[in-house]
Amino acid sequence: MFSLKKVVFMAVLVTLFLYPKDYKAYSEACDNGNLKQCVELGKIYQKGKELRKDYKKAILLFQKACNGDNAQGCFYLGRMYENSLGIKKDSKKAVSLYQKACDGGDARGCNNLGVMYEDGIGVEKDYKKAISLYQKACDDGVVGGCNNLGVMYESGLGIEKDYKKAVSLYRKTCDGGEVVGCLNLGLMYKKGLGIEKDYKKAVSLFQKACNGGNAQGCNNLGWMYEDGLGIKKD
Repeated sequence: MFSLKKVVFMAVLVTLFLYPKDYKAYSEACDNGNLKQCVELGKIYQKGKELRKDYKKAILLFQKACNGDNAQGCFYLGRMYENSLGIKKDSKKAVSLYQKACDGGDARGCNNLGVMYEDGIGVEKDYKKAISLYQKACDDGVVGGCNNLGVMYESGLGIEKDYKKAVSLYRKTCDGGEVVGCLNLGLMYKKGLGIEKDYKKAVSLFQKACNGGNAQGCNNLGWMYEDGLGIKKD
């Protein structure tokens, strides 16, 4: 079964439908120095649903916001560099932008920067630094950071292995709506790590992960049905 899944926040977020006049208002507000509206318009161009997708316009808008010390602009621009969306891939630049986003108060930047440190992408691998960043993200309400911190505790990477702590963090992630936490918590129940083994609870958590669109949750749920663990074999 799959485990230890990390959460990396993508640049695309759900944006409410806007009528053309709203786009114009966003553009005018951005031109007048409202950096938040620059970010919102950049997200619309990056997503490419309400307006034709245009990564280069999105980059310019995110860059303008970031240059004005808007942490969200730096975060989204970092994602563009990390994933080579409309611009040449530059992991070191992404690291720098995530750092600026994190320092500016966007905890998603802390989380993604933690992933860069954990994996050694654009920066020298440093598990302790990754842990510190995941903790900051988790403390600031980014449950994906809680999940990633749980992975570190479960794996014993840069910190003493602590299954009970991992269980607590996965539970916080799952309760916060990030279904990968439900997947990882289900695996802890299935294996009896840091908590008493409970196949029925594992089934329930895999089901929740699956319902939330997590393919590995569906896969693990299928295995539970196949083996008749915590549920009637089917």
